[in-house]
Amino acid sequence: MPDGSLIALSEGRKLSSSDSGPKFLAMRRSVDAGKSWTPTSFIIDDGMADDGLNLGTVFVDEISETVFVMYSWCYHKCSYPTTYVISSRNNGLSWTKPVNISAQIGNFRFAPGPGFGIQVWRRSLNL
Repeated sequence: MPDGSLIALSEGRKLSSSDSGPKFLAMRRSVDAGKSWTPTSFIIDDGMADDGLNLGTVFVDEISETVFVMYSWCYHKCSYPTTYVISSRNNGLSWTKPVNISAQIGNFRFAPGPGFGIQVWRRSLNL
């Protein structure tokens, strides 16, 4: 994270180990390089959706110090899954409401992860 803390995110499955069952987006934070972790917090709850969220990717915009999480909804059973993004400007202490970005990326089957975002900061090149 921009402040040096770490976050760990996972799909907290509610009823089984299946990818298509209901889940939470779960998170833990560490401020001491992973020596200790906060209790699990739940960022997104898909209720009892038969095919709810699937964690995609986490990336940081180093310029704005914003952390983004992209995830899909109904990836396995819907003809057109939805892709959402949430963000945090305070190192994961709070998150925005989900924003549907499917129209911007196209309404096709898109799995935003697993993976990571890369940003090249060109400050040293004076661009």
